[in-house]
Amino acid sequence: MAVVSKEKILEFLGANKDKAFTAKEIGEDLIRNNPVEFQEKAEKLKQRPQAKDAEQQVAAEVSARCITISQENQDFEILVEKPKKYVLRTSSTTDIHEDNQMESESEFDLYPVLASYLLDALKIYSKRIDDRRSGTREKNRDKWLHPDLVGMENLTSGWSHEIVKVAASYPDRKALLWSFEVKLSLVGSNVRESYFQAVSNSSWANVGYLAAKNIALGAKNEIETLNSLYGIGLLRINTENHMESEVLIPARQRLEVHWETCDRLARLNPDFREYIEQVSVFQQTGNTQALELTSKTFQES
Repeated sequence: MAVVSKEKILEFLGANKDKAFTAKEIGEDLIRNNPVEFQEKAEKLKQRPQAKDAEQQVAAEVSARCITISQENQDFEILVEKPKKYVLRTSSTTDIHEDNQMESESEFDLYPVLASYLLDALKIYSKRIDDRRSGTREKNRDKWLHPDLVGMENLTSGWSHEIVKVAASYPDRKALLWSFEVKLSLVGSNVRESYFQAVSNSSWANVGYLAAKNIALGAKNEIETLNSLYGIGLLRINTENHMESEVLIPARQRLEVHWETCDRLARLNPDFREYIEQVSVFQQTGNTQALELTSKTFQES
């Protein structure tokens, strides 16, 4: 009997539903529960020139089987991580996974992590936009209006003081405005709704992203198609090491900011209004102190 089979993989994941495992972790369990078969496999591999280590071979076979399983089982998902992780959901038609996560983690926990990545890796000054602070709102009209985070990229970074000072007196663009919609997980059941929420609340900016901690491979593939149409990119948030967060699908940059939407948001929300005021100070003076303070304060919150 083989060490690796679809049935054995599903049996292991079925006993650990809604938990994600790497191919190596699954392989270790299969080896532990099939010691005789594994020993036979290891002996055979020793006879092959340039053969993989037995544990590596098992992990490689698990990865291959998981691709097949994902095509046959709608409750099985491949998460876009490094390395990839595999999970068997309780149900493909409900968001039980996200509900379970909410007990110990929420989207709010991801905001400081994303802010740290943006500042440390991309040099983008970010600010949280709290929709609960908005004034009188029309329920349907203002749905999907507020981004979770906004940011500013300083295009003059690295310029000499003299050039920055001169550039401040010219109307040329000195910054890019970024906007982010954040989700805990992107899976088959919520990916399109989440993406179009990002289209709605982030298309005003030069650069817009949908960001999430857990991203199913099928969801990433769907977003690749939507990105070609609408331009919103995809970013994976790594909560264990913010510097290992990564842009999976680059956003399509827009040359112009949609100022009418900005005006609407600024009138409605004090967080966004403060953000625009800080961007305005930078545009006029080249000074980023207020933006830096806001971004670092947010990181530490």
